[in-house]
Amino acid sequence: MSITSRGAVLSIDAMFAILVLFAIMVVGFWQLGHSAEKQKHEIKRIQLENDAIFLADSLVKNFDLNALLGIAVFDVEKKRVKSNEIMEKRIAELQKNPLIFGSWLKEKNGTQKTFFSKNTGKKECIAIERLVMSEKRRALFGVVVCE
Repeated sequence: MSITSRGAVLSIDAMFAILVLFAIMVVGFWQLGHSAEKQKHEIKRIQLENDAIFLADSLVKNFDLNALLGIAVFDVEKKRVKSNEIMEKRIAELQKNPLIFGSWLKEKNGTQKTFFSKNTGKKECIAIERLVMSEKRRALFGVVVCE
């Protein structure tokens, strides 16, 4: 049984098409795996951002004797918390929180008071600033949160 020149050409064409299809599939699966890793990293970053925002919001809107649970001012006359008004002297107490690696207060005139800054030694950190009232002045309260 002999192979005609036409049969050999068709066999080579079919083999080449299968090799190209296989190469496209390999590249496609590699790309899919790469994008899945990238999405996993992005989801982790979004979760860190959410945690940081919720933590900063909780600190500014809650009052507790333990500064880790809130540093807002408590109005004794009205028997309620003054939301977004913080006690500057309690910011340094946040250093005990294992999630917070730095804290500062930036006033409108440009002065910045750093209360503490720890060595993160972590890969992912995010800084969040929140507009607050501190001792009857507007300021930006900032915290650095790490995973």
